[in-house]
Amino acid sequence: FGLVYGTSAVTFFFVLSGSVLTRRFYLTGDASQIHRNGVKRWPRLALPVLVTVLASWACFRLNLYAHQPAATVSQSWWLWYFGYASTQPIVPNFIYALQHGTYLTFLHGDFLYDSSLWTMRYEFIGSFIAMALALFVRPMQGNAIRLYVIYVVIALCNYTDPQYVAFPVGMTIAAY
Repeated sequence: FGLVYGTSAVTFFFVLSGSVLTRRFYLTGDASQIHRNGVKRWPRLALPVLVTVLASWACFRLNLYAHQPAATVSQSWWLWYFGYASTQPIVPNFIYALQHGTYLTFLHGDFLYDSSLWTMRYEFIGSFIAMALALFVRPMQGNAIRLYVIYVVIALCNYTDPQYVAFPVGMTIAAY
């Protein structure tokens, strides 16, 4: 079931993200790798999200979506609420779509115009968790203390939101 369950695939991707963002740093010891990744993170994520949100806004504005008629035929609540993006009918608003595509998705987790964007807040914040943890634990002497710090961060992530756990796990894979 885990191979076809969407959330499992997303979690696997988050582990990969934590690993890929920190692997070069662990291979070279060059902290500028982490700094560059950190500076480029928001633009790399925001551009495709903004394009997606504005395209969806245009589809709403031009009345191109047929999710509610399809939901009536299929009896699907998921379709009726646009993939559970909203419990109310979506009224397209360009300024909100612009805000949504540039920062609300990343800071508040908004996904009104595209329900698959629920992952972007986790990706944005989680990648910084992995990069900061890598910068913090790499210079530490001794594996026991490193693993203890990693364990504490994983526990804090789990307490905050279990989706964040994947990022320090990915960083740990890169480290070891």
